[in-house]
This record gives sequence, structure tokens and C-alpha cells, in this order.
Amino acid sequence: IVFSNSFPVVIESTIPIYELISDPTKINNTKKAVEEYIKKRQLDLLTPLYRYWHAKRSDHFYSIGHHPDGFSGWAYEGMMGYIYYKTKVPGTVTLYEFWDEKGWDHLYTTWGGWIPPKVHEGRWKLSDYITGYIYPNKVEGTIPLYGFWNVKKWDHLVSLDRYPPELSYGWIYENIVGYIYPVVKE
Repeated sequence: IVFSNSFPVVIESTIPIYELISDPTKINNTKKAVEEYIKKRQLDLLTPLYRYWHAKRSDHFYSIGHHPDGFSGWAYEGMMGYIYYKTKVPGTVTLYEFWDEKGWDHLYTTWGGWIPPKVHEGRWKLSDYITGYIYPNKVEGTIPLYGFWNVKKWDHLVSLDRYPPELSYGWIYENIVGYIYPVVKE
């Protein structure tokens, strides 16, 4: 807004609204209200991430699609946690899905420029859609997604557990894929 007896002011960065208040009690109340609003807004943007298993193909698949009774041979294994899907919020990176149509395997990574093994042989394809957005590093309230590989089953697994029960069946730990918000159990 420019008034007739004023000149424009350029603000090169933003400041929290509560820094414009002088009363300490009002500062604390306003700061809490702003932080709660931001937290609620971020939670409103989160979408559940579900895990499925196809026994015949020996493949794990992760999706925001909820099919508790399974679909087309895929058995529902539960909710992993929450990711951002429609909106990429600051600090998040894309969670890509690669698909090996010959070996029936899905692979999930935040490394968009990464080329999975045998990609030059036409085995691996980048899916036409993204799985969502996750944090590459720990952010308050998030938990890690651990990545595993099983060469005998030709399958990649993403787990919330660093030492999942599946490890006894030939799974090899690869990396932390990223960080997601956990399922809140009441």
C-alpha cells in the first residue's frame, strides 16, 4: 500500500508476525497460534503410504492407493506412514518409483539421477508418476524408511524397521531412502 504522503518500502525477507508485538504474553500466544497453524496445515497435506506384497511375483509395492482387501494379486500389508503427495513442501524431495518389468520388482529412491542396475539392458523403467515427496534428512517428528535388496528374490523392500524379520531370508540393507511421518497409534 502506498499513501500519497509516503514512499514505498521494500522488504527483502519476511519476519514472523509475533515479532511486531510488544506485549510478551501476546507474543507467546501469537507464536503458539502460528506454529499450530503451520503444523496443522502441513498435516493436512500429508497422504498415507501403503505397502502391498505380490507372493507370485515376489514383489513389494508402495502406493497412496488404499486397497485393504488387496487388488490383482497384491495383498495389503498395512500403512507405512505419511508422505506429501499433491504438494512438494520446502525441504522435501521426490520419491521415485522404478519398475523392472522383466524381474517383477519395484524400487523406490529419492535419487532421481540414479540409474538402477541393468537399466541399459531395458530392465528398469522410471514410472510415469511419482510416489510422493519425503524428507532426505531427519526432520522433527519423522522416522526413517530403510531400503533393502534381495538378489535371490529379485526384490526391493522398504521398511520402517532397520532389522525387519525379513532379514533372515537373504535381505541386504542398502540405505535410508528418506524420512516420513509415522502412523499415530492411539
